[in-house]
Amino acid sequence: MLAGWSYGVVHHQVYFGGDTFMYFKTGKQIYDWKQDDPVNYLRYTFGKNGVKPETAEEKSFVSQLLYWKDDSAYTIVRLHSILSLFTGANYNLHVILWQFFSFIGLFALFKSFEHYYPKNQLKLIIGIFLIPSTLFWISGVHKEALSIFAIGLGVYCVLQMHLKKRRIYLIVLTLFALLLLSQVRLYLLLILIPCLIAFYFSLKDPDRSLIFFIGVLGFSFAFVLLLGQIHPAFNIFDYIIQTQIFFNNYAHGYSDISIPEIEGNVLSLLVNTPGAFLRSLCRPSFFDLGSYNYYLRMLAAFEVSVILLFIGLALFYRKPSIKSKQPLFIMVICFSVIFLCLLGLVISNLGALSRYKSIILPLIMPVVFLHIDFDRLRELLNQRVFNKK
Repeated sequence: MLAGWSYGVVHHQVYFGGDTFMYFKTGKQIYDWKQDDPVNYLRYTFGKNGVKPETAEEKSFVSQLLYWKDDSAYTIVRLHSILSLFTGANYNLHVILWQFFSFIGLFALFKSFEHYYPKNQLKLIIGIFLIPSTLFWISGVHKEALSIFAIGLGVYCVLQMHLKKRRIYLIVLTLFALLLLSQVRLYLLLILIPCLIAFYFSLKDPDRSLIFFIGVLGFSFAFVLLLGQIHPAFNIFDYIIQTQIFFNNYAHGYSDISIPEIEGNVLSLLVNTPGAFLRSLCRPSFFDLGSYNYYLRMLAAFEVSVILLFIGLALFYRKPSIKSKQPLFIMVICFSVIFLCLLGLVISNLGALSRYKSIILPLIMPVVFLHIDFDRLRELLNQRVFNKK
């Protein structure tokens, strides 16, 4: 709860409001119509957004609605309008409800990992719930909470479908999670679906997990490329280029960085992907510190440095008993790597990069902690200290 309220305070004091308050304000605006004009309340809460108003009355209503033409943002507005029926449009109560959404997603991830590693609960709790970026960004009234809700629920339901033989309610919950993700962040859905499909088949034959993931992800990439050739609306290169242009030209801030421009071909994508991955993984760093929001940047850079340290320990001090080809491991690593590559290709602002990255930390950090041989590290530390003495 404190993290959610802190999120609001930081955005109010440092960012002078931001989307978190504007989503709520716009949803409250629709809710306020409920008493005097219930028809328009229903229309602008559940009806199609982005439609050009035809009458003077419609123009009057639409002019008051921020994010009218932004489908994903307007989904948050709709949710605020619906929740206001139960909260009386109280922002603090909405914070609590958003905590509920994010907790369900994180707890679903916890239960998924716990199924395989019941004796490593402390590592799972720290990796899933207690990473600072996770606590801050996912606790806020924004898209991150709903994204992790949908991702966590999707992963958990697919695992349970394998264990419980496709119960109907699990299929319904999975479809609900995917539908919600499609409305909040469509590109996350496009990454998640092939990962979940490969995950499901890998659960049936864990020894062939890598084959399933390479096959499904490779086919999905080829299918997306082919689809873009058939219809321009599905061209992945246009999407990447337009998103990059948006961040370069419109989403300016005090922590902007330069990123290579992507050309509309596979070669340009492949050449720039390794650098994009490293940029997403390793930044913000201490080299990115500036006078504006110096302490916030320092905290973010410190967290990234610690995460990189743990990743290094997982690579060089790996626990021998851990099976790296475990389907859940491969699924979260594939999802996280693809997502980090996409972020690095399009996002030219370190603040936005930190916020978007918070989604994958509850996925990747449990894997990192489970791979580290802490007993070996403890023995090594004791030997070094003893030798010094």
